[in-house]
Amino acid sequence: MSGLTMFNRASEQALEWVRELQQEMKFPNEQSAYAALRAVLHTLRDCLTVQEAAELSSQMPTLIRGIYFEGWNPARTPQRLHNPEEFAQKVMQVIGKHPEVHAANATRAVFALLDRRISAGEIDDVISIMPKDLRPLWPREAVARAGGA
Repeated sequence: MSGLTMFNRASEQALEWVRELQQEMKFPNEQSAYAALRAVLHTLRDCLTVQEAAELSSQMPTLIRGIYFEGWNPARTPQRLHNPEEFAQKVMQVIGKHPEVHAANATRAVFALLDRRISAGEIDDVISIMPKDLRPLWPREAVARAGGA
């Protein structure tokens, strides 16, 4: 596969994720979906250990992985967010000026997207290390599969 073909494929894979989120959330444009995806991924990443953040990223498409790691400071992780409201506040801090994005709904949608696109074993690992009060942000089936409530 040529370098250019690899770039094209990476772009297509990233757009698949953004468009899937856009459709699920009924966002008016791809920019809103991108902003939501980026904000939730950054917030999640910052709640994980360095090892778990890296393991999760290994199953992401190349460009999504780049978005995920953009601006990351591993020395500041993991951050402890104890409830869905704190998680939503952090998402809104990252998201900036996108009033059409509801942080809690975007979080649930991105977590559902991750559950569909990342292996069950990896999602189970992520859920199991998250505070119990944040686990309900994930799809019920994923939480049940991971053995947490």
